[in-house]
Amino acid sequence: MASIDVCATKSLTISNQQIKIDNNYITIGNCNCCLQKYISYLYFCLPPIPQNSKIIIAKLVLFKANNFYDPNCNLGSINKDFRVFPLLDYFSSKTEYFCRPAYEFSISKQVALKGTISIEIDITEIVSKWINGYLINKGIVLKNAKFSSEKFCYGSASIEDNTLVPLLKIFFQDCSLPIIDLKCVYKVVPSINNES
Repeated sequence: MASIDVCATKSLTISNQQIKIDNNYITIGNCNCCLQKYISYLYFCLPPIPQNSKIIIAKLVLFKANNFYDPNCNLGSINKDFRVFPLLDYFSSKTEYFCRPAYEFSISKQVALKGTISIEIDITEIVSKWINGYLINKGIVLKNAKFSSEKFCYGSASIEDNTLVPLLKIFFQDCSLPIIDLKCVYKVVPSINNES
């Protein structure tokens, strides 16, 4: 089994309110105290993976940052999770809350928050569809679950501290035919037509 680590190359957070958002971080969820909603986007430029490879598991790794969990914004909330969906459109610096890229509703992963420094999210289904050509890699969207009113903060693709950049860790099995070294033994003998 082989593995590759791919760092996020683009990230963006948008909000339903006109506020300045720090590009060093991605924020996900809702802030009940000021009625702000946050949605974040990530893009990973995938390297070539052998065509016959089978994806064993793919994990999105997010590193907690900037007062990761703000209890003042999460008063009375029970659910502490969010969802990850594959994008059907690209995002850019012109993406706005009321003009957002579409995403695939039927493929999602609900995230349960575990881990002290980082969280790992199994997005094998999404990455497998990218690798096998069933879905074009246009990135992922991270947004609050339907009844969640939490706000979480992680490092972004453009954060100065590169230890906090989101990571995609892919484990795969190369199913192509193995290359076998063959050893040949040969002998040089005199020609039959040799007149001597």
